[in-house]
Amino acid sequence: MINYGGKIYNTIQIGDQWWLRENLQIGIMIPGNRDATDNGVIEKYCFNNDSVNYRNYGAYYQWNEAMQYSTIPGARGICPEGWHIPTNEEFQKLCDFV
Repeated sequence: MINYGGKIYNTIQIGDQWWLRENLQIGIMIPGNRDATDNGVIEKYCFNNDSVNYRNYGAYYQWNEAMQYSTIPGARGICPEGWHIPTNEEFQKLCDFV
């Protein structure tokens, strides 16, 4: 388990990889008709602009925001310390395993 942003996230091992079992809910909600900006604040979207939806299902993030404007594959982005946004290769390895 990981405590991140005041929420506990469970983890799971799949093959030899570790993943968060839940979608991230970190950041402040912005309206769906507005673009996230590189302003040092994690900005998220909620389905139908309803915060109840992200509490149940997690939030949506624009790719650049999720990566925190890094172009380096496997960057930490918005992930907890010690975690990172999966690379295409890591995601493919997960798909191949399951």
